[in-house]
Amino acid sequence: MFPLPFATPLWSGADRYCRVVLPGGTLEIMELHLTPRTQAKLNDLAQRTHRGTDELLEEAVDHLVAYNEWFEDKIQSSLEAAGRGETVPDEDVRAWLEQRERS
Repeated sequence: MFPLPFATPLWSGADRYCRVVLPGGTLEIMELHLTPRTQAKLNDLAQRTHRGTDELLEEAVDHLVAYNEWFEDKIQSSLEAAGRGETVPDEDVRAWLEQRERS
């Protein structure tokens, strides 16, 4: 199964899953269940961009993990700020929202 030819779909027929090989240290094979619509979109994207589906999936997972790390950091720092009393009164938030709606 590896290395895979350029932009070759990794799909297993009617099973609607693909096998993703993740590089680095140890070799892991994961199953990723996708709807037929998402599967078709991924295959189309691979062909249009001349990239492998495995490369696109790795990039998508990297983006998802990075976003979730960022989001968790923002939540943690917001909770810490609230714990220090660094908050905005409800009335000020309402006034700010109303002003934005009028603009």
